[in-house]
Amino acid sequence: MNLVLNLKKKLALLLSVILLSTIFAFTGAPIKAEAATDNVSFYYLDSQYYYRYGTIKNIYIKVKNIAYEKDVTVHYKNFSSDQWLDQSAEYVKDLGDGYEIWKASISNYGTNVENFCIKYEVNGNTYWDNNDGENYNYPDTLGVAALHVMRGYYDSENNLQVNLKNYGYEKSVKVVYSYDNWATEESKELVYKKTNTNGEEIWAANIDKTDSIQYYIKYTVNGQTYYDSNFGLNYDSSYGLY
Repeated sequence: MNLVLNLKKKLALLLSVILLSTIFAFTGAPIKAEAATDNVSFYYLDSQYYYRYGTIKNIYIKVKNIAYEKDVTVHYKNFSSDQWLDQSAEYVKDLGDGYEIWKASISNYGTNVENFCIKYEVNGNTYWDNNDGENYNYPDTLGVAALHVMRGYYDSENNLQVNLKNYGYEKSVKVVYSYDNWATEESKELVYKKTNTNGEEIWAANIDKTDSIQYYIKYTVNGQTYYDSNFGLNYDSSYGLY
């Protein structure tokens, strides 16, 4: 009888350890490996730099509009901490094709986001995009987006730079812009500058970004054209440093 009781006690202790370990795992980084899906995907990351105040990471997310009531959350960790935190995303725009764009803004005063993933809760279901279990890292500025205008970059040669995915060697990257609210428009080819460690390319062009300018980017490769038009709103001179 004592032997049976001892075995029961050991089994109960083992089950308790397993339960606690499971709870601990789910309070940290997600352990279920899931890549971007039709339901939720990391779209792109946009950094705003504030003098004396650090940075804000704007993480844009594409979700399938399964139901009106939904929660979209960025689960993230900073470089200086092992603790995982949550930041709720807010609705930005309906894309008109059954999908929406949401955005989570994370302030980092003195630190930077190191890793993050996306959680989408709707109709009692939870969907993840955690980059197939690897999570996303800060240098990953592009998710499923093909390209994105880099915010507020200025130097002695170029005042417009674009991140894009290298879908093929032969490509055309243009900025299309207007100074008179699209009564007339001009375009200019961007030129290749470099390839980042994550494989994303940087292309750049010099244009006069006056107060009246509006512009978007047109990227053609392999017979396919991709656009970054700020979700149909176009960019203007205010899209820069703050």
